[in-house]
Amino acid sequence: MSSLASVSAATSNLCQVDIEYSVVNQWQSGYQSEVSITNKTTSDLSGWSLNWAIDAQESFVSGWNAHYDYQAPDLTATSNFDWNKVIASDGGKVTFGFQIDSLQAPTIPVDFIFNSDGCSEPLPPVTPPEQKSFVRASGTQIIDPEGNNLIFRGMGIGSWMVMEPYMFGFNEDADEGQHKILNDISNVVGSEKTQIFHQAWLDNFFTEQDVIELKNSGFNTIRLPMHYQLFTLPIEQEPIEGQDTWLTQGFDMVDRLLDWCRQHGIYLILDLHAAPGGQGYNGNISDYDPSKPSLWESAENQRKMVALWGKIAERYANETWIAAYDPMNEPNWGFENKPDNKHGCTEESNQPLRDMYARLIPEIRKYDKNHLIAVEGNCWGNNHSSLWPLPVPDDNVAISFHKYWNENNLESIQQYIQMRDQYQIPLWMSESGENTVAWYRDAVELLEENNIGWSWWTWKKMEHPSGVFSISKPDGFQELLDYWQSGGQQPDPVSAHETLMMLTENLKMHNAHRNQDTIDALTKAQIKCDSQPAYPLNTSVAATEYCEMSGVKSDEGYVGYFAQGDWVAYPFFAPSSGNYTLELSVATELDNGHLRIELLGGQTALSEYKLSSTNGWFNWRTIRIHIQLEAGYQHLAIVSQSDDVNLHSINLLQQ
Repeated sequence: MSSLASVSAATSNLCQVDIEYSVVNQWQSGYQSEVSITNKTTSDLSGWSLNWAIDAQESFVSGWNAHYDYQAPDLTATSNFDWNKVIASDGGKVTFGFQIDSLQAPTIPVDFIFNSDGCSEPLPPVTPPEQKSFVRASGTQIIDPEGNNLIFRGMGIGSWMVMEPYMFGFNEDADEGQHKILNDISNVVGSEKTQIFHQAWLDNFFTEQDVIELKNSGFNTIRLPMHYQLFTLPIEQEPIEGQDTWLTQGFDMVDRLLDWCRQHGIYLILDLHAAPGGQGYNGNISDYDPSKPSLWESAENQRKMVALWGKIAERYANETWIAAYDPMNEPNWGFENKPDNKHGCTEESNQPLRDMYARLIPEIRKYDKNHLIAVEGNCWGNNHSSLWPLPVPDDNVAISFHKYWNENNLESIQQYIQMRDQYQIPLWMSESGENTVAWYRDAVELLEENNIGWSWWTWKKMEHPSGVFSISKPDGFQELLDYWQSGGQQPDPVSAHETLMMLTENLKMHNAHRNQDTIDALTKAQIKCDSQPAYPLNTSVAATEYCEMSGVKSDEGYVGYFAQGDWVAYPFFAPSSGNYTLELSVATELDNGHLRIELLGGQTALSEYKLSSTNGWFNWRTIRIHIQLEAGYQHLAIVSQSDDVNLHSINLLQQ
């Protein structure tokens, strides 16, 4: 809650109290508020009451932790339980809350009258706190703090806090997780050097430079996959059964990341990717260890799961740059009809999952009334059978699903759209990826056309274009992978540790390779030529700054890899009808290059150009193509009619 200015009575020490008033939840037709009274005197205050006026357009509905008397416009809260009749001296506090019906923004009162058995007097007017605004659900939309429709365009930071073996080639078994990676490493280099490696991994994988790069690349949210073991001990290691040891490392990492997000203006979503015990069979995702009880097989793991989210909510309740909580990534567990339903894809009741949300949501709301909560289904997030309506009503939630390896058509998301319309709850596609650039572009376009935000997977991956950045494999690393996969002679511990530490250096942003095509497929899918400002005439424009394309790839400042029919397009404005010259900086080793210049859409051909070899793929030559344009905005497309050519820059000149 936000604290109001301290209020104190000028005539009586017995009435020196602080009032805290805050709006903790709001929706289209009303809101909830909480009030706290803190006793600033050295004497107990008993038999207290607090009176204030509410707006004429508002009406009192109900309240809790106090007795309420509503005589419009005055509202009075009075102690009504033995435990809150007395406000203890020297900082004792009572808190109560209530609901107001209103079609307008909440009205924050400034005039209060406090009464107790020992005094009765008005309190000086108080200055209302600056109300913090949060990303939240509003009907079928997710809205920003100003009330505008907000589409999450996000990136998941996979393998940072939760190491996933397949992303870096550690093993090919999807049922093995981080614990297996670290155990394999420890068997070669020892436990102490394994800890040094893991800490360097956590330090280098994602830094402020990554946040800056992510924001500048066109994303507006970061989905942070968290491992519970960075925040609390596993139940097997707790000194006292049933209690929680809280670790600072995870919270410190979130704090640091949140500070970077705040500085650079990008939202953060907290995703518990590895829950206590593991919430799904895939250790590769949840770090599930089948030799220990899973989340679903242990009441103690479930208790710890709830307690952890209470701790997170208590710490971050007032952080406006946190956009949402994603309490449980990809649960996949068959509660009925095993083994045919191992991953919960045919589950109908989902009762244990429903029961978990019935505990998680109230625990979060006990501390945090502000943040959007994303609810994932069973079957890797997608089976929402019997979860809706939720077992505990909440108007600030979203239906979350994942999209992998299916068609990019309306049918692929229709079931979620129907749920959105039926329950009047927004959708969020919280994870997708591991596919081709063309598939990425089509998926983002489909989602955004249906007002569905998204988060992609993943930011960094070893030598693979499906991630936004590729990490180089250090010398000697393949030998380690071969040993862990197939056995043989154990590698030298010293050399192995040097190789692993070199890997952590390669994780740093300045050592990573940018997969520009992947970034463009995600962030430019929503930017069409007709929505992008025209480039100025007589000014060279980098070829990578196209507004639309088909088939080409970007690389180190140029576009290339054209096949016949592939094209790139650029927006220009012709101030008058007439003759223009198109200057292109090109390179090729082929003698049969053939370029066609046309208006985007292919209906109007402007010119064709036969291109001979420039004696090298990076031996740039400027060619000039004369075209005629009508006055107005023109989207010029450069189409390959033959084999490959590299394009470095484009410039349109008026003759």
